Order: sequence, then C-alpha cells, then structure tokens
Amino acid sequence: MNFSFRTICVVMPRDAQRYANPIWPACHARREVPQGGTPWPAAVRTSPRRGSRSHLAGQLLALIALTGFLTGTLAQESTGRKSTEESRKVALQVSQELTTQLLREMQLSGPVRSLLVCKYVCQEILSSQSRKTGWRVAAVSLKPRNSAVGMPDPWEQKVLADFSRRAANGEKAEALEFAETVTEPQGGYFRYARAMVVEPLCMACHGPREKLSDAVKAALAAHYPFDRATGFSVGQVYGIVSIKRDL
Repeated sequence: MNFSFRTICVVMPRDAQRYANPIWPACHARREVPQGGTPWPAAVRTSPRRGSRSHLAGQLLALIALTGFLTGTLAQESTGRKSTEESRKVALQVSQELTTQLLREMQLSGPVRSLLVCKYVCQEILSSQSRKTGWRVAAVSLKPRNSAVGMPDPWEQKVLADFSRRAANGEKAEALEFAETVTEPQGGYFRYARAMVVEPLCMACHGPREKLSDAVKAALAAHYPFDRATGFSVGQVYGIVSIKRDL
C-alpha cells in the first residue's frame, strides 16, 4: 500500500498536522519556531540532538574510569592499613621483648650486664623478627650506641627528627608512629617506624655521661668505643623500630 505524504497528513491529529512540515528537521536543529509562529511541542523541542549517544557514551566511560580509580584507591588504603597493623604488631613485640630482657638483667646483675643485652640480645631479637617476617627489622637512632648497626638511613633520619620535635611539643612519645609507601632506586617499599622511648631503667646507661657510674663508663669504653647514646632524659625519643617491606 502506497500512501502519499499528503494522505498521511490527513489522518494525523489536528494538532500534529501543523508540524507535518518538511522544514521541521532544519528548524529543530536550530531550535527555531516553525513557519506560522506556532512553537514546537515541548516533547519535540527537547528531542535529543544528533550525537547525544556519543556524549552519553563518553560520560559512561568517564564514570567507569572514575569507578576504577576509586576502587584502586580504596584497595591501596586497605592494603596500607593492613601493612601498618602488621608492622605495628612486630614493632611492639620487639620493644616488649627488649624491655623484658633489659629489666630482668638489670634486676639480676645491674647495669653493666645489661649492656651485654643491648649488644647481643637486642640484635638477636631483631634478626629473629626479620627471619620470621621476611622484612628488614632494625633499631636505629640519631645517637646510636653501635654505629655499625644503629645508623639511620635518610628516611629514618627524617622520621627520627620529626618524632623528637613532636615529643618536645608535648605529644605522647610512646604512641608516635609513621608509615608510608616510598619509591627508592632499588624499588618500591612499605616503611614503618615506631618510637623507642627512654624509660627510667634506661638512665643508668643512657643518662648524662657525668652521672654514669665508673663501671658503666668502663664497660662502654670496652664494648662501644664510639658510643654516642648518652645524655638522654626520661620520656625522650631514643630511637625507632624501623621496618622495611618490599611491595
């Protein structure tokens, strides 16, 4: 069945006949009022322009990209929290084991014997945790007792300086910790540090040098000829337990 354009117009509703006009597409594209002065119906005037599908597709792609970015960011934050919790647990365990060993030796034999705990037992505690976790676990200080194993690297120096400043400004020193992901020449690492704080039992070996006993001074000269770990007061940040993990 062949209908002419005029025949179709006849069967249209009366209001629609006014818009059965060959110039409609051009008028619509320019959003003009058609000849005769009658404006297009709202449904017609707001019809999507050509290319709106491409625009919608672009918005969809942007939304997908944003969703992927947010998902990745949340995953990284979750991983960071988990790494921090795991590292904190190890750092606390190191500090607790070292304090227990030092306190026991101090009570049994006095401060001179406790120096041997620092020299041998402390390193064994750190080595044991490193072997167990597969991470680098160390105890470092800006004023180390044994420079061969206690010197901080640049990242640790920055953290130690920050901890000392924050403790001096009144922050609770024993709660100070810091963690971040870093990129170094060797690769990417997760790094964590927790403050080691001078306690009263530490003062016999780490207090002002002029107040140390002659026996302690002699032991320091024998075991640590290049010792710098004196002159502290209770509550100061002595060093940090530092943990370095491959990403």
